[in-house]
Formats: sequence, structure tokens, C-alpha cells
Amino acid sequence: MDVYYYKPPEGFSNFGDELNNWLWPRLIPNLADRSPGTLMLAIGTILNEAIEAKTNNYRNTIVFGSGHGYGDVPKSLKNWKVYFVRGPHTAKSLSLNQKLAITDPGVLVAKFYSQRGPNPNGPVGYMPHFRWGRPEIWSRICKNSNVLLVDPRDPIETVIKNILSVKVLLTEAMHGAIISDCLRVPWIPIVSHERILISKWQDWADSLDLKYEPINLKSLWTYLPEKKDFKYRMLKYVLKGMAVRELEKIAIRIKPTLSSDKILDLRLRQIDEKISELCTVQI
Repeated sequence: MDVYYYKPPEGFSNFGDELNNWLWPRLIPNLADRSPGTLMLAIGTILNEAIEAKTNNYRNTIVFGSGHGYGDVPKSLKNWKVYFVRGPHTAKSLSLNQKLAITDPGVLVAKFYSQRGPNPNGPVGYMPHFRWGRPEIWSRICKNSNVLLVDPRDPIETVIKNILSVKVLLTEAMHGAIISDCLRVPWIPIVSHERILISKWQDWADSLDLKYEPINLKSLWTYLPEKKDFKYRMLKYVLKGMAVRELEKIAIRIKPTLSSDKILDLRLRQIDEKISELCTVQI
């Protein structure tokens, strides 16, 4: 069985997508040797027409928590077995029973970390979108400040370690929120770019009975071109300070989000049942 997930053409890693490569071999031993000729669609917003170019190369396809977005739904689900999807909006888009809307399987990361909850003495964390949030610029902005950049391009365990080190995570990356939430670290959703896909956030949030109310982050300093003159360098220095202060103000002013223990535990049990089913059925 092969696991498909999105890989950025730029060549760097993206935390949410790379969770597939980290999580499934730990949860399902010898996954690659199970059900030859089957493609597994799991973590990611990959249920759209484009995925058919991948699934057509396999005898069977299984859906294990994926979400719909970035295009129209697949034209046909022939030879597909849907175990569950990310949320109610995906289930509706694919004309599936709402009982199949559980949540994003990224919550399974909680099984591998006994440490839960925020670090009350830690910094504010900020996790931008891996592409539109310009983490390469935010790394310079946050350097030597009271805000910790949680870079979605870093290795999985580095990102998780950083999330567990903060008192609250401001995040534009949806899987920053998902992992923060399952590890019981309060989070605040951020939007700094018009290309952030609001619908996928709502899909996941509704699966945990959460309200998705993102805070708009001013992005002027993110897109300034490079110049060499002293006046411009001073302007960038001032804007960097403004950016950090804006994040700090949001962390103070906005009440962070966290799903209920009861709902999260229920979703984990439901996914566990699906894992048991997957491991006992040969496709």
C-alpha cells in the first residue's frame, strides 16, 4: 500500500503533508507491504479532480481522513473505500454519510507524546503558512525577539517540540492548530494572505465543534522588496518590531481556542476503530 501526500514543487518540506511520512509507519507496521496495488489518501486537502491522475494507476484507493479542497470533487469514487474524511463539509461535498466525517488524522500524533499542555513560562509561538506566510522572512523577524517562530518546513519532531515549548500558538498553518489542539496547547488562527483556504479550516473546526474565527495579520513587512540604502534598512528594522508587537498584542487580546477533552477523546477512539478495521481487512 502506497501513501500519497502533497509534496511542494519548491523542494522543501511542509509539516502537515510530511506528517503522513512520520505517522503511518509508526501506527501501522509494514504498511508498505499491505494490500499491494492500493493507494492510501490520508492527511491533506487532496480530494479533488487532480487526485484521479494518481488513483487511476492503482487497483484500489482508500480514503483515511483526507479533506476536499483546491478544486472540484473527483468525478468518480469507483474502486474507492472511504473509511473516514476530515470533516462534515468534505462528507457533504463527496455525498457521503455524515458518520464518515470524523476529524483530521493528524490528531493521532497525541498517541506519541505524553507531554500535554502549554508551557506557562514559554514564549508566544507563531507558525506561518509554509508558502504564503513567508516563513523565511518571519525567521528574520522573530530572531532575537520574544516570539518563537515555529517553522512548518522544519523536521516533524522539531515542529512538535517547538509547539510544546510555547504558552500559546498563533498559527496560519492548519496542522499547527491540529497538533497544538491534540497536545492541549491553546492556539489562535491567523490569516495573512488571501490564498489561505478558509473552507478546509472550517471543515476541520466543525469536526471538533470549534468556531473558526481567524485574526487578520498585517502583512506589509512580509512583502517588502530588498534594498540597500540606509533609510530603507531602518524602515525594515522598525517594521520588524511592529510585526513582533502585533503578534504579542494578538496573544494578549484574543482568547485562544482549544477543543473539549471529551470530543477529542471521542474522535481518537473513532479513528482507532478505523485503524483496526483497516488492519484486518485486505483490499
